[in-house]
Amino acid sequence: MTARSVRFAGFVAMLLAWWPAMAQLPQTSRIDINNPWVRSGIVGGMSAAYCTLTVRDADDRLLSVSSPVAEQASLHETSDDHGVSRMRSVEPMSFAAGSTVVMKPGGTHVMLMRLKRALGENEKVPVTFTFEKAGPVTFYFPVAKVAPLPPMAPPMDHMEHKHGG
Repeated sequence: MTARSVRFAGFVAMLLAWWPAMAQLPQTSRIDINNPWVRSGIVGGMSAAYCTLTVRDADDRLLSVSSPVAEQASLHETSDDHGVSRMRSVEPMSFAAGSTVVMKPGGTHVMLMRLKRALGENEKVPVTFTFEKAGPVTFYFPVAKVAPLPPMAPPMDHMEHKHGG
């Protein structure tokens, strides 16, 4: 047996030893985005990002969202509760392989809260979606010329709030 044959046999043996471990590795997802856009915004205010997000190759979970332009970012869903519009956080969000979520005004969207700077037309805002399997994926959202959302009101202290007489 030549030295070359010995090296080749060793390489094949190594591949055969690693094969079961490689087959156990989690399958990663390919994340696609279409029609991204974000509302313009003012310093200290809020904005919202919208898009169509598709998880292609494997079941995955969206764990969080973030953006360097906001102190806080989170995935929200707007719903109608007897004529009153309500928002709630929906992280984490599960995706079956091949599934799509349409993020739009009045539905699911990314809330960007306490903007660190103004968001103006003709710029692109980075938004990072962190998935359980795919990991962090950053997309750039063009700013659309729509009315900015107002600054967030300070939280109310309900401990001192009295109802009735």
